[in-house]
Amino acid sequence: MSVLTDAEPTISFSSAVPLRLAEGVKSFAHGCGGGGGQPRYGVALAFDSLQTLAHLQEMDSIASDSRTSEEIDKLFARSGGSQYGGEAVTQLEHGLQAASLAEQEGAPDEFVVAALLHDIGHLLHDLPDDAPDNGVDDLHENLGAAWIESRFPASVLEPVRLHVESKRYLCAVEPGYLEALSEPSRVSLQLQGGPMTTDECESFQKGEFFVSAIRLRRWDDEAKVAGLATPPLSHYKKYIEAVAIPAEAK
Repeated sequence: MSVLTDAEPTISFSSAVPLRLAEGVKSFAHGCGGGGGQPRYGVALAFDSLQTLAHLQEMDSIASDSRTSEEIDKLFARSGGSQYGGEAVTQLEHGLQAASLAEQEGAPDEFVVAALLHDIGHLLHDLPDDAPDNGVDDLHENLGAAWIESRFPASVLEPVRLHVESKRYLCAVEPGYLEALSEPSRVSLQLQGGPMTTDECESFQKGEFFVSAIRLRRWDDEAKVAGLATPPLSHYKKYIEAVAIPAEAK
């Protein structure tokens, strides 16, 4: 694992990472930063941990012979019990709470799935829970988007890809939003580029998925309640299978 602070980030992968997934992460990382197509400043990641590479390769290889819902079950079974950053919930609890909020609002199936999976990128590497405290941005929105791209339509993919940029946008335009963020979210904000500039905000607002990305961000911010009861992961299988790209079309 290596971390640099050059003006322009680079992401490198060992040859063990499937080419399609590795190139997908690079593409998303360089295509969504700053709201204007520029890579995020101050971050460089090298996914050179053998455990991380094994995770990525396993998730890519089983895509052809497993239902997407089964892949998601395996991901959460393996890594969903890890702490969600410095928050008082686990990765699984956070995803379930976000999905539950979307469902309670009567959101379309695609939004419920996006809420459930918005942080799935955290489950695709083996960085420690306190990585942001050590100055490491895992680019989870890009890693997750690269994984989602072949499994779900753009209506799921794009809000997930943009949920970090949505935080940056809201910090810039909504009074009190930054101050209301949890401490771990404020820490990660600095690694993610800080509040957007005026030009970045104007560019972000023009995006096709601007509204859905902001909506997802709201659920993300609220889904951090310790001990909150939610439906189990199995409850969302019907949503996943309703919107997932069929295996034969992958």
